[in-house]
Amino acid sequence: MMFGKAMESVKQALSGSRGGGVALIAMTTVVALLATLYRGIPIADVELHDGGVWVTNGQQRLVGHLNYPSRILDGGLAVTAEAFDVHQSGNDVLAKDLSTLTAALVDTSLFLLGSSGSFAADLDVSYGASTVAVTELGSGKVWVMDAQAIGSFSREADPLLEVKGARAVATHAGDVLVVAPSGEVQIIARQGRNFASPEKHGEVKGYRADAARLVLSAVGDQVVVLDQATNELHLPKGTMQLPGTDELELQSASARNDVVVL
Repeated sequence: MMFGKAMESVKQALSGSRGGGVALIAMTTVVALLATLYRGIPIADVELHDGGVWVTNGQQRLVGHLNYPSRILDGGLAVTAEAFDVHQSGNDVLAKDLSTLTAALVDTSLFLLGSSGSFAADLDVSYGASTVAVTELGSGKVWVMDAQAIGSFSREADPLLEVKGARAVATHAGDVLVVAPSGEVQIIARQGRNFASPEKHGEVKGYRADAARLVLSAVGDQVVVLDQATNELHLPKGTMQLPGTDELELQSASARNDVVVL
């Protein structure tokens, strides 16, 4: 009964939001596309530019390219990181070292690591499509770049936007949404391999920048924020108190949808 009321509240909170917005929260456990693997072979259909997807093997510290149509691993490379992941957008692939806070381009034709960017602990990095958004926590400086330029990142460069205390998230389409402590949102639209100047893009109701455990994501061009300490979900039209006390995980950035997945 509580869950039914919660879902209805989210519908009311977000009805009429810009671009269709986020209108429904699905309280369910999401099994990622590649969560069930047998030696790297996925069990679900995927739609990718070259018919392939990059997968990881944490125990053997390998990153491999799965030729999905033929169901074989046709190449890969070894990494030294103890904790790592990959981000893929078409043929742009980044190998992320989660222990040293670095990310390196993968040469997808030679199966080699290319130029890499290093990010200090006070930098928050968000990946979406072929966009990398870097935010300096505290100062709110936001740098935005194409993934191919990650090796040239420098915090000495002029940021595209600076709003003290701001947080940023890259969307599924490669735009960047920046949330100020007031909850005001600005969008930095991707234009080819360049980016437009920031523009106002609504707000997130009930947003509290001082919350200790905020997780940001995006559904389409709308920001969604989860406070993991209180299980409050902040949306463009209101705040939702989620039932239960279990810690929740917020979905990765996705295309426009009427559903937020936790």
